Amino acid sequence: MVKLYGSGAGGIVGDVVVSSQVLNCYNTGKIKCEKGGGIVGDLTRGSTIANCYNIGTIETNFMEYAGIISYTTSSKNTIRNNYYLENVINGTSNDRIIIDGIEAMEEENLKGLSSVLGVAFKEDDNNINNGYPILQWQ
Repeated sequence: MVKLYGSGAGGIVGDVVVSSQVLNCYNTGKIKCEKGGGIVGDLTRGSTIANCYNIGTIETNFMEYAGIISYTTSSKNTIRNNYYLENVINGTSNDRIIIDGIEAMEEENLKGLSSVLGVAFKEDDNNINNGYPILQWQ
């Protein structure tokens, strides 16, 4: 388990400050932050986040946090096929930011998403990740 502290924390990337792609990834680590997301903290205009999921908990007393992305000021991003485990956020609200392309799921449903996440993922037949999808190379 990894603990991340500070503003703009993310399970994969803290702040995306230039147009970038965050693809085919997942986070299982705990995030403790002022502002944070399960995958990305802050997302800059012109970026893509796709085929990612978060099962790591997020602890905060502030308002800017969410299961996948905590903050973005732009509608010029491509966000598709991202999921997070319901109830992973320990704060004052649940998923403050509502964005198309991001969906909260129950544990059983999220564990069955390997084919939905794309060719980079496979089922966790050997229980490497507690039954959640893993990457093909794992």
